[in-house]
Amino acid sequence: LEETPEDPDIALLKEYVIQLEAHVKDLHTQATNLVRTTKDRSLAMKELGTILTAWKGTHETRNCPEAPDTTTTMMNFIGTSTSDMGMGLLNTQTDLEQAKLEDACQDLVLVLQAWRAALSKRKELQVTFTTRIKQIQDRTNAIVKAQKAGKPAAVLKQT
Repeated sequence: LEETPEDPDIALLKEYVIQLEAHVKDLHTQATNLVRTTKDRSLAMKELGTILTAWKGTHETRNCPEAPDTTTTMMNFIGTSTSDMGMGLLNTQTDLEQAKLEDACQDLVLVLQAWRAALSKRKELQVTFTTRIKQIQDRTNAIVKAQKAGKPAAVLKQT
């Protein structure tokens, strides 16, 4: 079977796809890390709010429980706000990062897989084409050889 040389443009495209796959893999890893760290940060903020709220409760019971002071009010506000910010970050920012980064990276992975499949299919078609061309050349050569040998037309049709 003859070897059909690779089209230079296809070779460049294959190289480009390989480079893109490496970049997309790195991008996907970093996007996943970003989403994970946002989740960790939001859960830490929520936990911080819970701790501050518990501290406020301890402060109230150890000091003057009948008359809330400015410290108690401030601690309550900080604890509630921090906890709420943590939940808001978890719900909003994480969803946004996941939709904008992780999902987009996954789309890129699918596009690259499609490119790979197309390049593979092209190579398969190229091999099929080369095989058929070789078969035609072999038949043509056999006919020419038979004609030179003076074989009748019926023998030529069987080849």
